[in-house]
Amino acid sequence: MGGSLILSSKRAQAPYYVDELGLSIYTIEELCYYIYNYLEFLDDDFINEELLNFIGKGMGLKELADKTLRWAKSGSDFGQIVLMIEQDVHYLNGQELGDLKARLDWRRSAKPADRLKKKADTLVALKKYRQAIVIYDAILEKERQMALSIKSKGRLLHNKGMAYAKLFMFGEAARSLEVAFPMLDSVEVLKEIFFLQYIDRQAVGEPECLSRVSEEVKAEWTREITDYSLEAENSPEYKSVLDANNQDTYKRQEFFYQLLRRWKNEYRDMVK
Repeated sequence: MGGSLILSSKRAQAPYYVDELGLSIYTIEELCYYIYNYLEFLDDDFINEELLNFIGKGMGLKELADKTLRWAKSGSDFGQIVLMIEQDVHYLNGQELGDLKARLDWRRSAKPADRLKKKADTLVALKKYRQAIVIYDAILEKERQMALSIKSKGRLLHNKGMAYAKLFMFGEAARSLEVAFPMLDSVEVLKEIFFLQYIDRQAVGEPECLSRVSEEVKAEWTREITDYSLEAENSPEYKSVLDANNQDTYKRQEFFYQLLRRWKNEYRDMVK
């Protein structure tokens, strides 16, 4: 996600900028939206001078900024202050407030590793794969301090592998999944490795774990891949490529220029 969320409200001249997401926030509703939807990205030092200046000066909500500062100085925890801001602005409905409270309760009790994993998983959902991999690696490097269980380590390695796959780094993806497999003992992981090998056998090689998969099961997985390929051929994007090939030279060149440009921009966003 990048750019700005545009809602009807007083707009600040200078935005509150979220560097990690490339997000510019110009209104108090946008701030509430960010808090609710991206809670994983808010650290305990979220209540800082930059935020208070945005609320007080940028939004002209001096009373709310002063109240936020008072609560912070009085020892109110992060969750209490966040809920107060949301309630004062009246941005969320009752169900959403209840959901936010539950997520804040989880945040208070969750282990540091689980909180970081949730953040990395959210980055994957936002197609920020490179940033997610950095966080997965940071957790794995501190597995002893963070007291990771075997299953937790396996899930981290699995999600890291899937992030690599989204970056078309199929060899790295398969190696991460291969290490995760005995920790998770899941046939789905073997299936994912098989799919990666089908896409790029040279990069993936011959993982030893696939030797335990029967030829019958491999044949079934290959049929699934064929089915996915047929589905892709019926997708609107694939059809638009076929249609472009039937256009005159100028229109065809313009179509593929714009398509490649979009793909390049999407990939740049993924590897930031």
